[in-house]
Amino acid sequence: MAEISTFEVVREVMSLWEREADRVQKLDRDMHYLVRMSEGAAGLRLFLVARAATGCPDAVYLRPRGQPRSTLKPELVYQDDTIVLYTLTLKPRHIVEQARFFLRQDDAWHRVIRPFHTGIDLPPGWGFSAHHLYLEYGMPKSDAPMQRAFIQYVETADDAVVLKGVLIANRKIGAATLGIRKFRDEGKCWTEPVKLKRAGWVFRQPGSAYQVYRGEQAYRFEVKLSLDWSLLPASIYSVTLHVDDRATGLHAFNAHFSGRQKPLAVGGVVVHPFIDRASATLRFERLAITSAQWDELARYAASAPARDVCLFGEYTNAARDNATHLFRYALDRGHVRSYYVIEEEFRSEVGGEHVLSFGSYEHLRRCVECGVIAFTHHPSYVYPYFAETLLPRYPRTIFLQHGVTALKKSMDAYASSRRAFDVFAVCSTQEAGFVMKACKYEPSRIRAAGFPRFDNLVRLAQARVGESRDIIVFPTWRPGLERMTLDEFAASNFCGQWAAAIDRLREAADELGANLRLVGHPIIARHVEQFGARAHDIADVSDIQEILAGAACVITDYSSIAFDALYIGRPTVFFTFDAEEYRFAENAFIDVERDLPGPRAATPDEVEREVRQIWSRRGAADSALERARRQYFRHVDDRNCERLMQAVSDCLEIDRNGGSTDEGPLARETAE
Repeated sequence: MAEISTFEVVREVMSLWEREADRVQKLDRDMHYLVRMSEGAAGLRLFLVARAATGCPDAVYLRPRGQPRSTLKPELVYQDDTIVLYTLTLKPRHIVEQARFFLRQDDAWHRVIRPFHTGIDLPPGWGFSAHHLYLEYGMPKSDAPMQRAFIQYVETADDAVVLKGVLIANRKIGAATLGIRKFRDEGKCWTEPVKLKRAGWVFRQPGSAYQVYRGEQAYRFEVKLSLDWSLLPASIYSVTLHVDDRATGLHAFNAHFSGRQKPLAVGGVVVHPFIDRASATLRFERLAITSAQWDELARYAASAPARDVCLFGEYTNAARDNATHLFRYALDRGHVRSYYVIEEEFRSEVGGEHVLSFGSYEHLRRCVECGVIAFTHHPSYVYPYFAETLLPRYPRTIFLQHGVTALKKSMDAYASSRRAFDVFAVCSTQEAGFVMKACKYEPSRIRAAGFPRFDNLVRLAQARVGESRDIIVFPTWRPGLERMTLDEFAASNFCGQWAAAIDRLREAADELGANLRLVGHPIIARHVEQFGARAHDIADVSDIQEILAGAACVITDYSSIAFDALYIGRPTVFFTFDAEEYRFAENAFIDVERDLPGPRAATPDEVEREVRQIWSRRGAADSALERARRQYFRHVDDRNCERLMQAVSDCLEIDRNGGSTDEGPLARETAE
C-alpha cells in the first residue's frame, strides 16, 4: 500500500465534502470517519475526518482484547469552519489481534471510526465491524448466516402501535414477520407481516457501505400492529423479527432510543416500549391504566411521598420461589409495608392480602412509594420500566437469586456494570467469590444469608415421618427444546437419553419398592408426557418442596435443584450424558470433577448403578454429603428469611437517611 501525501487526502476530502453536501449533513456529530490508510516509514497512517463541532480529539485509544490499551496522539493537518482532518500513526507494536478504537467521553468509552466513503483500500487484517461498521483489526470472520434487527421508533398512528426499524443480513432475505409474545406464555403470541425495503442510509452510513465492506444488505421496515391492546392481559411482551427460519430480537438503534422513547396511550390503555437491560432487546409493558391515571401517578410521584414500601416478586406469572417465602415472612411480622407483584390471572398462587396485579394502578402507585424491591430474576418483573418514567430515583434492590451459583456461568445479566444491586444474596463464602469475580461486585454488597425458601424446605423435611421412598427425576431444559414440535422432541438425543434412563430407573424402583416420580422443568413442561408412561407418576413443579422433602434421592443433569436437595441432606446423581456438548466443565464455576455435590453418570446404566448404591446406603452417615453441605452453605437452618429481612430493613434505613449502600449496616452480614 503506497504512501499518500496529506495534500492529496485534503483535496479528496474537500471534493467529497462539496460534491455530497447532503451526505455530509448526515454525518454523526460524535463520530470520526476514516478517509484513507497508507503505509510509510513511520508506520501505518490513518487519515480521519470529523465535523468541526466535533473537533480533533486529544487522544484515541486502541484497545486490544485482553491486553493494555495504547494511547494514540492525533496530529491535526487541516481545519476550517466545517471539518477537521487529522492523522493517527500506528507502529507495528500497536497492531495486535482483535484491536478496536475508542474515545473517552463523559466518563464512558465510545467506539469510533467508521468509513467516510466506499472506496477505502484496507490493508490485510483490517475491516469494519458488523452492524455499525466500526474500524477494527484481527477480528474473526464468519460466513455463517447472520441477521440483526434494530428498532428506531415506536409510535402511534390511528390508535395503533407502529414500529420502524432496520435489518442487516448477510444472506438472501425471504418472507418476514414480526412476532409479539406474552412473557413466558407460548400460547399467547401474534404475528404481523413485514415488508422489507433496501435502505439508502443506516446509522448515518450509506447502505452501499454494508455491501462493499461486509457483503451485507441493509433493509428498513415499518410495521403497524393490529393488536387490540385493551384485550391483552397486563404483562410484559417480547418482540421478535422472524426472517425465513431465523429469528432475532430488536436492539436499540442507538444510545438515545431509551431516553427518547416514551410510553404510549393506545386502545384506552398505556403501552410502554423499552429496551430490556438483560436481553438488550425491545419489549412492551402493557399496563392496566388509562391516560388519566397515568397523569394522576405523575402528580403523585411529584408530591414525593414516603418511600417505605417493599415490593416482592419473581416472574410475573409465578409465586413459588424465594420472593414468595420472604414476602409471607414479612407479612406475618408486619415490620415493613410489604406487597407481592404478580399478574392478575395468577393472584391466587399467592393468596391473601397485599397482592398487587402487575401493571395495575395500585401496583404503580406502590412503585412510587417503594423503597426496596426483593426479587429472584430481574427487578423489572416487580418494578416496571414504566415506573422509571415517573421517578428519577430507583429503589434499593435485593437480588434473592433463583438457584445457587455454581453449575452455570449464566451471570452476565447480573453484572454490576448493568445495575449493581444493593444486596446480592448468596449461600456461602465460595459462592460470594464466584459473584465477585463474574459480576464484579464489592464484598459489602454480598450477603451470605441463604435462600428464604430453604426455611420451609427444612421444616417440611423435619416433619416427614418414616423412610423416604421416592426417586425424583428432574431433567432441566436446553436452549431450543421449548420450540420443538412433539415429533422433533421425540427424535432428539435429549429425549432418547432421558427415556432410556427413566426406563432403567423404573425397573430398579419396582425391584426396590421405590416410587419413581418425574418432575418437568416449566419451560419444557409440554414435552414431559413423552416420559409419562415410564415413571410411576408425573409431579407438578409447583410442589417441588414437598417432592424434595419426600425424596430418597434426586436425578438431574445441570439443575440447581440439586442444591435444594443437598440443603436437606438428599443425595443427587448428575446425569451428564451431553456434558461435552453442554460445555459443562467450561461453563461451571466449580471443578465438576472434584466439587460436584454428588456422583456423575454418563449413561443410563450408570444412572441406575449410582441410584442402587445410594439406596443400599440409606440411613447410614454420608461424610461426602456433609462435606458438600459445609462447602455450599454458610448456614443450614430455618432462619434464612430472618437474615434477609434484616437486609430489607437495612436498605430502608439507608434510604431514609440518604446514605451510601457501600457503608453502614449493609456490611453487617457480608460474605467475608
